[in-house]
Amino acid sequence: MAEGLIKLGAKVVLLDLKTESTRERVSELSNFGEIKSIACNVLNKSILEDVRSRILSDFGRIDIFLIY
Repeated sequence: MAEGLIKLGAKVVLLDLKTESTRERVSELSNFGEIKSIACNVLNKSILEDVRSRILSDFGRIDIFLIY
């Protein structure tokens, strides 16, 4: 999913507890566009609110939020 979106020009942020796997994916996809990863627990509401603020600060808006 992230690969398809980034190839279409989307700016992508990956959220995951497993920082190593997301860093590898960011490295693989960074040639296609703007992508970053943030390590976090998506089940923790206060952490997600902090992450939301970081993303808005970096990108200005969030158009799509996918959890899979």
